[in-house]
Amino acid sequence: AVNALEKTYTKEFVESHTHPEPVDCPLVFIIGMPRSGTTLTEQILISHSQIETRGETTNAGCSLDEILTGNNIPNCPKDALARYLEMTGEVKGTYVIDKMPANYRFLGAIHILFPNAKFIHVKRDAVDNCFSCFTTQFLEGHDYSYDFENLASEYHNYELLMKLWHNVLPEDCIIDVKYEDMVADQQKESTRLLNFLGLEWEDSCSEFYKLKRNVQTASLAQVVQPIYTSSLNRAGKYGDLLKPLKEALDDVSGS
Repeated sequence: AVNALEKTYTKEFVESHTHPEPVDCPLVFIIGMPRSGTTLTEQILISHSQIETRGETTNAGCSLDEILTGNNIPNCPKDALARYLEMTGEVKGTYVIDKMPANYRFLGAIHILFPNAKFIHVKRDAVDNCFSCFTTQFLEGHDYSYDFENLASEYHNYELLMKLWHNVLPEDCIIDVKYEDMVADQQKESTRLLNFLGLEWEDSCSEFYKLKRNVQTASLAQVVQPIYTSSLNRAGKYGDLLKPLKEALDDVSGS
């Protein structure tokens, strides 16, 4: 699948399929591997008065299928955005977040439909990220997370796809944030993300944990309390027990 996307999504392909008259777009897609810090990033950003969220209720893959099928296929970004908001609801602020981590698989198609959409890519240490997936009992999907080799393969494919999108999409549509940096200096990293969106810092973003909402991801415990650091280098506590995972990651990265 990754090879097919690499062959299809070249810079020339993206440029030739992007509408010459894109419209202002309020959509912000937070992407990354599961358990990488996407929910924490979302919680901080929606503490801002001009940002709201649809949570993980809208998978861009499904939404794109619906937008691109039937008798009303959009012929411009304005029509595509109208269709998208018809499915997910109107935007009350300046931006609305669509936080489905696995949307990183669809960035090329999303960009072509919504040329002015923004992508916030949350990245975490590979071993910590994979180990967190391994120890999480997901409600559905993510069958790869119960085996070190499958986990490593999934993580490697994710890294390849993000490298592809960085190479073929405009530089100003994607920003990376490291989970470890967010935990180390939340205000600095949050301000950087807000600046990316053209927004000013608000003090409410430092008290994100006071925001009351229904969080349905495995990160619930982290977003209802101030930043803590116990999740950093969590895998390091297990020493050689995680040697098979580290070797699996090394194997796929060297292949």
